[in-house]
Amino acid sequence: MAFPIFAPAIPPSPGTEIAPEVKVLAADFGDGYRQRAADGLNNVRDTFAFAWEALPAADADAIVAFLKARLGAEAFLYTPPGESAPRKFTCTKWARKRVRFSYHQITATFVEVFDL
Repeated sequence: MAFPIFAPAIPPSPGTEIAPEVKVLAADFGDGYRQRAADGLNNVRDTFAFAWEALPAADADAIVAFLKARLGAEAFLYTPPGESAPRKFTCTKWARKRVRFSYHQITATFVEVFDL
C-alpha cells in the first residue's frame, strides 16, 4: 500500500513540541519488586505539535484539505523538519485561525503510527 505524502509548501514554524508516549507492561510482586517490559515492538511513539504561524490562505487551504481527506484514519508520510527520513502519522486534531486579513495560523497534532 502506498501512503500519501504530506508536503506543505511552507514548513511549520520553529518550536515544534515532540512528546513521546512509552507503553510498558508492568507486574508488581511482593516486597516492592516490580518487573517491566516494553509493550510491543514499537512501544515508543512520538506525538508532534506542529504550528504554521502565518500562512497565505491558499497554503492554509491546501494543508486543511490534505488533513480532511485523510479523515483522521488514513496514515500518511511526512518528514519532520530536521529529520532525513519520512515517518508515518495520523492527524485527528487541527485548528485554523485567521491572524491577519489574508493570513492564517494552523496547528495540528501528528501521532506516529507503525502501519505496514
